[in-house]
Amino acid sequence: MKISVAMASYNGERFIREQLDSIRAQTRPVDELAVVDDRSTDDTIRILKEYREEHPGFPIHIYQNRTNLGYMKNFRIAAHQVSGDLVLFCDQDDIWMEDKVETLSGIMEKHSDALAVASSFDLIDGEGKPVPQEKRPGWCNHNLYHREVEEDALVPVPLTDLLLHNFCQGCAEIMRRPLVDAFVKEYRGRIPHDWFANLIAARGDGLYFYNHPLFQYRIHGDNALGLAPDVSWKEKFSPEVRTLDARQSRNVLLELHRIAPELFDRMSQDPTAREAQDQKDFIQDYLKAVEEKKTFRMLGMYGNPRYREIRSREGWAADVFCTVFGKKPGKM
Repeated sequence: MKISVAMASYNGERFIREQLDSIRAQTRPVDELAVVDDRSTDDTIRILKEYREEHPGFPIHIYQNRTNLGYMKNFRIAAHQVSGDLVLFCDQDDIWMEDKVETLSGIMEKHSDALAVASSFDLIDGEGKPVPQEKRPGWCNHNLYHREVEEDALVPVPLTDLLLHNFCQGCAEIMRRPLVDAFVKEYRGRIPHDWFANLIAARGDGLYFYNHPLFQYRIHGDNALGLAPDVSWKEKFSPEVRTLDARQSRNVLLELHRIAPELFDRMSQDPTAREAQDQKDFIQDYLKAVEEKKTFRMLGMYGNPRYREIRSREGWAADVFCTVFGKKPGKM
């Protein structure tokens, strides 16, 4: 079984060599590593070429986009370049545990129904030091997945768990070839690439989470996407920040509607379809309350469990305050 790694790079000179070292040190060697660079302006390309020359037996292929596409669309290009039966997405600045490929590919071999499997991770900073993080009750995977999962357990991830939140990063996953092909064909860059691939996998009842750390996920100032971005108090009161999760969920539902329109048939008796429709109705209602500054409607929002998925008690207070005293925003 051929195993490929698809890496997206951009201005990664600081960490990319360490990531390459960790891939080359895998107990199950990869058969192919495709690195697609998104027009880096630093020494990333030079380092990649030097690494290929230093390790001629390491199957690394280097590509560079003609224009900067952004990290999401760049991953689609990277996925298109690989030909493995199993494919792992890869960031440029993480560190893989030496058994990551062996462990994830072993799970795929044992579970023929699995289209994608994601692992957990350890969190490190720019210096490679552990980053402590307080666990939220009812969550796991460093507060990415809103479900309690026992350590070292392998569990299926239902589609309904993806309507408000993604549960992992793409760099945590291994994917089967049919899923990669569907991703390359259907992805439009409107939502995060990993979230979109997970929608396809979960729609086919083939998405799994393995709650065991298999890589070190690095948080630093240059991340394309971090776990906990700092937001000022002023920004927290802006409608753009307050509705970020809701608008993201709306985009996810729109993409889900595009690839699985049968879920939005009002006559459907499928529980997943009913949940998707109810979620869409809630998101529309919430964004309309923000747009039109509906104070009483917003006061009642906190009783809705869907609302509490995207807004804290403090966030609810900010929403209510802004319906009374804030400026009326444009269309969300």
